[in-house]
Amino acid sequence: MIAADEHEARVRRFQELCLTRIAVPYGRVWVAEDGLAVAAWSVPDQDPSPAFAEIGPLLGELIGDRRSAFDTAEQDVEPHRPAGTAACGGRLIAGS
Repeated sequence: MIAADEHEARVRRFQELCLTRIAVPYGRVWVAEDGLAVAAWSVPDQDPSPAFAEIGPLLGELIGDRRSAFDTAEQDVEPHRPAGTAACGGRLIAGS
C-alpha cells in the first residue's frame, strides 16, 4: 500500500528502511537462494519501537495517499502476526 507516484522508488525505499532499520538490528532476514525474495521481521525479545519512532514519518511519506488502505491492511494482519513482531518482505525489484 505505497503511493502510486514514483511507486517503484517508494517501494524500494520502504523495503530498504524496514530491512536496514528494523530487521537487521532488531530481528531476522531471510534471503531466497536465487536472491530474488527477502523476508524480514523483528523478533519478540527485541523492541524496535525506537526505530519505528525514527522512521515512522519517512514511512508515512512513502505510503502517501494510500494511508487509509495501509492502515486497514495493518489492522487486518495484526491478529495473525506473532506477538512482538513486525514484518515486511517482498520480491526484489530488478536492478536493486
